[in-house]
Amino acid sequence: MNSKKVMLFILLVAVGQIIFTFWAIDNALIEGSVGPDGGLVQIQANAQLAIRFLVITFAVKIAGDFFSKFVFKFPGYNWLYIRDYLKEELFATLGVYFAFALVWLAVSFLVFYAGDVDFLSSVFMGGFPPAIYYMFIGTYKFEKKDSTEKRLKRKL
Repeated sequence: MNSKKVMLFILLVAVGQIIFTFWAIDNALIEGSVGPDGGLVQIQANAQLAIRFLVITFAVKIAGDFFSKFVFKFPGYNWLYIRDYLKEELFATLGVYFAFALVWLAVSFLVFYAGDVDFLSSVFMGGFPPAIYYMFIGTYKFEKKDSTEKRLKRKL
């Protein structure tokens, strides 16, 4: 079971890194640039960076749920239909992941853009933090067993 968790973590980091690498911010210079009208370029770049972080966060969430259900078949992912997934998994955790994306954006902006730190910026701004967050939030689902299954084992 632990090797499945490590493989899931690596896949989630890869999903986030692929999105971060191939989604370039168009028409915006982020680092120390001021637009011709006094800062509009910086605001556009910040908004595009926030959207990118939201997309990476929810892509990691959806990819993690997909891999956990269909590839690794963890026991806590027992929803059958897309309606059940949307209602019980995605919409139930929408606010928590949105809040994570905002905190991640604030921390990465302060550290890597305002602080001018270049050490591991692509790793921290890629899929690593959302993958850690997904694994932390979903830990109980990887090993949870149904209560009826436990009762049946006790009776046998």
